[in-house]
Amino acid sequence: MKTRLSVLLWLTGITAFLLFVLPGFPQQQLPDLAQVKAAAERGEAQAQDRMGDSYEGRFNYSAAAEWFRKAAEQGVPHAQWRLGKMLLDGRPKFAEGSVPVPKAADEGLKWILLAANQGLDGAQCDLGYFCEKGYGVKQDYVEAYKWYKLGTRKSGLLGSMKLDPLILKLSQEQIQEGERRAKDFTP
Repeated sequence: MKTRLSVLLWLTGITAFLLFVLPGFPQQQLPDLAQVKAAAERGEAQAQDRMGDSYEGRFNYSAAAEWFRKAAEQGVPHAQWRLGKMLLDGRPKFAEGSVPVPKAADEGLKWILLAANQGLDGAQCDLGYFCEKGYGVKQDYVEAYKWYKLGTRKSGLLGSMKLDPLILKLSQEQIQEGERRAKDFTP
């Protein structure tokens, strides 16, 4: 009986909190897709990037690539990275009304490198992978270490997953060189 009463009081307290306290906090209204699309069509780079995400999420890769390209050309690192990933291997026609995105590996690598050099962690991790495997670039474990180190600064677990297997392939001198390169990096 006492336990049921405690649970009931706890649930009542949580309900009161949700009903009375949370509505008092300002809640940011996210723009709806129509507003984002209008802004993208006006040439706003961040909105163009969001449109790319929207189309990619609906598997319309050709439309996503078009919007990402518009934002990428205006210097948006996320759009550069996403466009680069699409171009590396190409994308099939999947959604109705879309067309295949042709493979353009050199251009894709260029966009990813631009995003990585601006400090985008996802692009940096991808570049680390490319350097480790020799995918589109010369295989270079020390350079891979640098890019993984930069790309995983915010995530300890991801850093371990990326760096630990690579560290086993490196000498102490190579690790120190990778650390120096990461430390000297300026976006």
